[in-house]
Amino acid sequence: APNVYTYNTVMSALCKAGRLDQAHRLFGVMLASDSTPPNAITYRALIHGLCLKMELERAVLLLDAVYFKLSWLVPATYLIIRFKACHERGNLRATIELLKDMAENGSTLSIQDLNGCLRGLCKAGNVDGALEFFREAKNSFSLRASVSTYSILVAALTAAKRNNDVYEILREMESVGLEADKDTYSLIIHSLCKSGMVDKAKVLVERMISRNCVPDARIYDPVIEELSKTGRVDEAVEIAKEADAKHCTSVVTYNSLVLGFLKARRLKRGIKVFTRMARTGPSPDIYTYNILFEGLSRHGLWRFAYKLLPRMNQDGVLPDAVTFNSLINGLVEDNRYHRAVTLIQEMVSRGCDPNAITYTILLKWLARNARADECVELFQRLLDRKLAPNVYTYNTVMSALCKAGRLDQAHRLFGVMLASDCTPPNAITYRALIHGLCLKMELERAVLLLDAMAKRDCAPDVACYGTIVAAFCKQGRIDEAFELLERMPFAGDKVMFRTLVRALCK
Repeated sequence: APNVYTYNTVMSALCKAGRLDQAHRLFGVMLASDSTPPNAITYRALIHGLCLKMELERAVLLLDAVYFKLSWLVPATYLIIRFKACHERGNLRATIELLKDMAENGSTLSIQDLNGCLRGLCKAGNVDGALEFFREAKNSFSLRASVSTYSILVAALTAAKRNNDVYEILREMESVGLEADKDTYSLIIHSLCKSGMVDKAKVLVERMISRNCVPDARIYDPVIEELSKTGRVDEAVEIAKEADAKHCTSVVTYNSLVLGFLKARRLKRGIKVFTRMARTGPSPDIYTYNILFEGLSRHGLWRFAYKLLPRMNQDGVLPDAVTFNSLINGLVEDNRYHRAVTLIQEMVSRGCDPNAITYTILLKWLARNARADECVELFQRLLDRKLAPNVYTYNTVMSALCKAGRLDQAHRLFGVMLASDCTPPNAITYRALIHGLCLKMELERAVLLLDAMAKRDCAPDVACYGTIVAAFCKQGRIDEAFELLERMPFAGDKVMFRTLVRALCK
């Protein structure tokens, strides 16, 4: 017959392995036995197992039931377990009260426990609660927080874009003799750049260097990227030179510069940066090529971009849908529709399937050139391939149908959009329909559509009103044109007033 020691040995093994169901069944056997009732060691094993599994409420219930039996459980330990349970339940007020009780009873709170609680509060989105808890823990236990503690708060505050509070934390770290590490600086600089505060980020990089914290690519890249995006590519180049001197540039560094130069229409400089990458490294990746293809194609240099496809193969980079879509868009903008269709065939032969954006680019050209039949046919092919059209795709087809006077088909498509949660009609959809109705002189329906827009929280713009006003004037219904003008929640534009004046002068 097993004795209590035997049961406790098995119980401990099960709890450490996280097999609490089996442990509880064994505990039930002990409770039902007169010869081997559970003792303090049994309860300790079970409570330890529950805490390991973070089933803290059950641990507290067990504690409350047997507290008087457990000589090993000093008040400090009891309070720590209760404290963890309160935190797990997200009860901030109760957790802070228990902090005070723990301090009064001689308990200690480890930095690990503090950091765990702060992570939990921050993960739950309660950043203010984390700050309050941090202050209370410091006051109650005279804790000297670590860099990792402050980093948890910095990460949460930067994610919440509370950059002023981040600076407060940095000042507090300085006041207690702690210096932010590279990871902390990286978080702050990234957040500042995302918030459009790149100049503050630059100052922080300089401060970091002055404190002998050597930056790496994670520090420099967000600054270079933001400067390049916002038209300050020459400043970005200077910082990239500084980063290069420290051997901490990356492919992201050069991608940002290529993008910056292409956006600024400085194509030769952009190509020069790319050529340097290809010659000395880092090797261009798919993002480098896609930035280059998009920029060159947008500026009418699709031929040059197309010639880069063999180089991609040499670099071991496979073109993707984004690569081909940039080329196809360049061809379509150059009115080379049939060449674009041929390129799609090449795209497929390279194992890259066209996506909804590919089809939308072609649809845009067909709609612009009043080829409604081909537009509908291509749209159906898109649907047959189980691709999901976006609002822009629907609007492109809608515009083609309305311009062709095929309002019944346009209304059916509009109904599909109304029934969809993913692609509800927007102002451009309504504008296309209103334009189509006005072309057909179905002006009452056009006015009703204006009212429908307002009900769907899609406010009509001046173009919607102007289209109907012009149609009323064309029909000689000047009074109705002025009535609509009075209904407008904003002032009309020059085109609208010119239309009205011409109508009055007839």
